[in-house]
Amino acid sequence: MSKKRKTHALAAALAICLCLSLFVLAADEEYDSTVDPLISLSYLERRLAEQKTVYEDEITALENRIAELTAANESLKSTIDSLKKQISDIKGGAVGVAYEVVELKKGQILYASGDYGIELILRSGTATVVSPFANQGISDNTLGTDLLNGTAIALNHLLLIPRGGDGRGIKITSTGAFVMVRGEYTIGK
Repeated sequence: MSKKRKTHALAAALAICLCLSLFVLAADEEYDSTVDPLISLSYLERRLAEQKTVYEDEITALENRIAELTAANESLKSTIDSLKKQISDIKGGAVGVAYEVVELKKGQILYASGDYGIELILRSGTATVVSPFANQGISDNTLGTDLLNGTAIALNHLLLIPRGGDGRGIKITSTGAFVMVRGEYTIGK
């Protein structure tokens, strides 16, 4: 081959290589690694483990919240049931609406209990006021006065003990007595 032909062949080969290089570079520019990244198995496993931990933490938090809400729901159901019973008792004439006749013996003390006071009427026998307070006793609504500790109670007077659980009540001084009571009470000595 002549020198001229070798030069032409070399130039043609260079031109072909240059065209192929441009084609490869153009194809490479179209490739986007974010669309189709190459990753290793260890990288994939690590990322999946991280996501699993995040999801497990979220699931645990949601389970705890569900448990809290379930407990609150049960508490509210209990409150609703209690309120329904109170309404039923009021409609049925139970505690707080009707008077209850209570028979007491000498020395027994009828105390107001619960959150509210009580009304009472001494129907037979004799009794005195019991109060741990020097200047507070039981209201005699019939006379419009305050009966202090040790004061004798008149028959058939409407009496009011304003709060339960503070130690106020009536003590029976006769062998027996009947008292009409409206509200919660306890009997002691």
